[in-house]
Amino acid sequence: MHLRRVTAAVVCALSLMTHASFATPADVHNPTGLPVYPNVDYARLEDRLRTDDFGRWCIRLSARSLDSLGAVENWYRHALSTASETDLSRDGDYKSSLELDGIKLTMNLAFVAVYKASKGAATSIDIVRCGASR
Repeated sequence: MHLRRVTAAVVCALSLMTHASFATPADVHNPTGLPVYPNVDYARLEDRLRTDDFGRWCIRLSARSLDSLGAVENWYRHALSTASETDLSRDGDYKSSLELDGIKLTMNLAFVAVYKASKGAATSIDIVRCGASR
C-alpha cells in the first residue's frame, strides 16, 4: 500500500513538471557541415534554398536551446575558433530587431548567429552556408 502511494506521488509530481524540463536533444539533419550545438530541443532545416545579397544560394538551419545565451555563445566560440565575431546589434542582417542580443560568427561563405530575441526567450541559433557565386 505504501509503495502505491509513493508511486502515485512520483507520477503526479512528474506530470506537473513542464515540458521544458523533459527537453531532449533534437534529431538534427544538418547538411551545412557546420556544428550544431549539442543541447538543442528544436531544429528545422528550411525547405528551400535562398539567395543572399550576392546571388549565392544558401541553406539555413534554425535551432533553439533552453541553455543560456552565454553558454551557447561560448560553445560556438570554441567550436568555430577561427571565425570572426560580430555583435548582432552591429550586423546588417540582424540589427533591425531592437531587443536582439547575441553574436554572429563568420567564416568564408558560412555563419552561425546565436541570439535571444527577448529576455524570456529561448536561445536561437541560425546556421547558414552559402555556395560560391557563379
